[in-house]
This record gives sequence, structure tokens and C-alpha cells, in this order.
Amino acid sequence: SIAGVQCLNLSGHSKGHGYRTGQTFTGEYDHAWNAVYLDGRWHLVDSTWGSGSIDDCFSKFTFRYNEFYFLTHPALFINNHFPDNSNWQLLKPTVTLKQFESNMLYKSDFYKMGLLAVHPETPIIQTVNGKVAIAVESRSPMLFMFELKGAKEYSLMTLKRSGMNLELYPQKIGSHKLQIYAKSSKGSEELYTCVLEYIIECSSVDRNVCFPKELHQPVGHSWFTERQGFLKPSHRGPVINTNDGRCDL
Repeated sequence: SIAGVQCLNLSGHSKGHGYRTGQTFTGEYDHAWNAVYLDGRWHLVDSTWGSGSIDDCFSKFTFRYNEFYFLTHPALFINNHFPDNSNWQLLKPTVTLKQFESNMLYKSDFYKMGLLAVHPETPIIQTVNGKVAIAVESRSPMLFMFELKGAKEYSLMTLKRSGMNLELYPQKIGSHKLQIYAKSSKGSEELYTCVLEYIIECSSVDRNVCFPKELHQPVGHSWFTERQGFLKPSHRGPVINTNDGRCDL
């Protein structure tokens, strides 16, 4: 009322602090946000998430302005906000609760860094013959790293000018959390930020796969190796196959 802007309080389910990949939502709503009327139409705002975050122990709040959650496009806002009244999705057609539960969760930094898409687009991935393959697309060259929790893994991560590809071979049957981090290729002092999380459901282990223990990611030829001065390698792929244990590079 002070600013003269029409503002409504909205409530619903959210994929915020404490959210577990693939969980279902029942019972009371856990979050609230706002709709504001500007320039002849409604917009969505979450000033709570836009002001900072709390730690895992719910004991410390860190102020960190995040412009992403102010006047966010409805198609992105529905990624982690499901209102009790579907009209306030501001989408046609609207998203069902089941779709909301099964949709991939993209963190705000995913969009702020210029990342475009991932494959697969489901948060839970089943291994096929002990392997999963993940691709991330970006507007410009980015640096990536990853962490698979709860299991040793063999992996190959290759960089592209428009993203990265990851082949992962978990060495333990079960459910494992995979976190993917990214940062700009321009700022060497920048910290990596988590942009994606998957649950890897490993039903079998490929015992025939064995990579060196000290394998540094990313592997193979890329824009990153060209930046270091390596311009025309004889083998551009990350794996060189030999018949007699020798190769020319």
C-alpha cells in the first residue's frame, strides 16, 4: 500500500530448503509468496527467497539478494512454486501437482548462468547396463564439476562450447545423489555453484569399466584445452583404444 502497488498473498507447495528430489506433496502448504499488479498485468514475486537463504541446521540466515525471484516469468516460477489456486500459476495450460512433483528442479543459478537445457529432463535416472549419460546445454562455454554421493564412480566428463557431456558408471547398487556444479569460463577466481541435482537409481554395476584413479576432469579435447595452447590433437575423443597396449599421440 505504501508504494501504491496492488499486492496479493499466495500460498502453496515449494521445492525449497529441505526438499528431496522426487518427493510428493500432501497436507498443509509450506510456503507463501506474492502476486503484484504492474503495467496492466500480474507478476510473481518471492521476496523471501530473493533476500537470502538459511543453512542446513536452520540456525543461520545469510543475506544474498537474488533478483531472479522478483517478477519471475511464470513458466520458470512454477519450477519450484505450486500455488493452492491454479489460476495463480499465470499459465495456460496449468501444471498439475503430479507434473510439479515429477518435473526437474532447476536452481535459480541455472538460469542466471545462461544454462539452457539438460538431458534427461527427469530428476530420477535409472542406469542402463550400469551407465547413465547426462548432457547440459549452455549459451556460452562454461566450466563444470560434479559429485556423486554415497558411491565410488568411474566417469568421463567432456566439455563443449555449448555445455558438457557426462558418462557415469556408479560402482554400487542403490540410490545415489548426483550434484552438478558450474561456473563461468571467464572468472578463474569464481566458485562453482550447484545448478542441478539428480537421483541415480543404480540397478547393476558394470565391472568391465575401469579408469585410472587419478583421472582429472574434464577429459579429451575441448575449448578449454585450446585455451591452454593445445590446438590440434591427433585424437579428439577422451578414450584412445589400442590393440597392442601402445598408441601414438
